[in-house]
Amino acid sequence: MVHRDDHMCLYHGEANVNEPDFHRFPMLANARVWKTTVGPGEILLMPEGTYHQCRNKTDCLSYSRFHLDTLNLPSFIQSLLDNDAPEIDHATILWNACKDLMDKNDALIDRATEARKQVRVNV
Repeated sequence: MVHRDDHMCLYHGEANVNEPDFHRFPMLANARVWKTTVGPGEILLMPEGTYHQCRNKTDCLSYSRFHLDTLNLPSFIQSLLDNDAPEIDHATILWNACKDLMDKNDALIDRATEARKQVRVNV
C-alpha cells in the first residue's frame, strides 16, 4: 500500500514497489509504503485513495466495498463529472447514500414523535 498523497512517487503506476528501481524512479524512495499479510478471517480497511496491489498465495474469496463518506465525496463527485471510472455506478451509489440518509432521518423523526407522545402521557 502507498499513501494517497505519494502518488507522484509512483510515476503513474510504472514504478514497482516490490522490486524498486531507484535509478529509474528516484522519487519512489520517498513514498510511504506499507506491506502486510491478511490471514484467513481477517479484513483490511484502507482509506479512500490508497494505492494498493495484492498477491494471493492461495485461492481465496475477496470482497471489496466502496464506502462513500465526507473524505472521498469530493473525488467521487469529480469522478462522476469527469466520467473517468465507467466501472463505478455513480447513480446507484448516490441513490443508496441518499436513501440511507432518508431512512436515518425518518428514524429520528419517529423517535422524536414517540418521545413527544410519552411526555404528553406523563404530564
